[in-house]
Amino acid sequence: MARVAAAYPASAVVGACSLGAMGAGREVQDEPAVALVAAALPGARARAFRLGENEADLEAIAGAVVDPGSAPKGLVLLGDTWTCDADVLLPVLDEVFPGAVKVGGLVSAGSRRGATALFVGDKLYTDGLVGLALSGAITIETVVSQGCRPIGEPMLVTRSRGHIIDELGKRPPADVLRELFDASGERDRELLRTALFMAVERKKSVHYTPGETVVRNVVGLDPRSGSLALGAGVADWDVLQFVVRDADAAHRDWVTRLRAYAGASAARPAGALLFSCAARGKPLFGEASHDTRLLGEIVGPVPSAGLFCDGEIGPVGGASLLHGHTAVAAFFRGESGAPSQS
Repeated sequence: MARVAAAYPASAVVGACSLGAMGAGREVQDEPAVALVAAALPGARARAFRLGENEADLEAIAGAVVDPGSAPKGLVLLGDTWTCDADVLLPVLDEVFPGAVKVGGLVSAGSRRGATALFVGDKLYTDGLVGLALSGAITIETVVSQGCRPIGEPMLVTRSRGHIIDELGKRPPADVLRELFDASGERDRELLRTALFMAVERKKSVHYTPGETVVRNVVGLDPRSGSLALGAGVADWDVLQFVVRDADAAHRDWVTRLRAYAGASAARPAGALLFSCAARGKPLFGEASHDTRLLGEIVGPVPSAGLFCDGEIGPVGGASLLHGHTAVAAFFRGESGAPSQS
């Protein structure tokens, strides 16, 4: 990255080491690869920034991110899995920059704290977050595909303790799961054993809306009490839905959302960034380059690059959220006759 920064001294340069790379329609996992994207943004500005592990307060964020005289329209965020608490940081970013689109991911390729590599210009960091603030004549549009399908019916949390759910619909979660298992076919029974997750409704409503949820890991089940532990906090009267990760459903959802985006766009975007869960790609679909191939086939031959993540950042229901097992695409175009070029 130091050589890139030296070659383009007037550019804003950020990067990270991740669990895999994407570029030129290819995805590479479990072997060395580099993906590099460069963009000329007529009428727009890009500012590189860095937030340390403990810099999630309003003053630190505003000082690092704000380009004097221009509020950002978009933030590209690359965070360390071990030291960037996205669930704390993203609501603050939404408060400080409510009009900015936030995309990115947690990118640690290391198995321990301090093993992540994040870059701003020629400087290397091993904690916190780096990013780009984009302002001026630029438009950023997103596609978020969560890759799981519902199983059973949506339920209200009727008793909870932080990450622990004691009652769903006034029943122990273990009893609900047991009924789901007994009523399922063999394929769904296998997915319930090996690929079970929970979708959490992000609106404060008793109605479940597919696509306006965030998928969280199920991390434990207490057979004695029947309680269920999630990889994120919940509250009483949240709406939850058991979901399973399924390659066919993930494929259909990605295709549907890309087609909807392409059909609603007046012109092809100038470039794209893709942030995809490391559990997608070949481990899920059985083929390399699934997500990038379909992006090119459906949206068109758009210059694109990206990386595989431990958690993906993208907007749902008006809020910026950290997702799991998700693909987030960010499409860039110019404004007022000033097209971006990637």
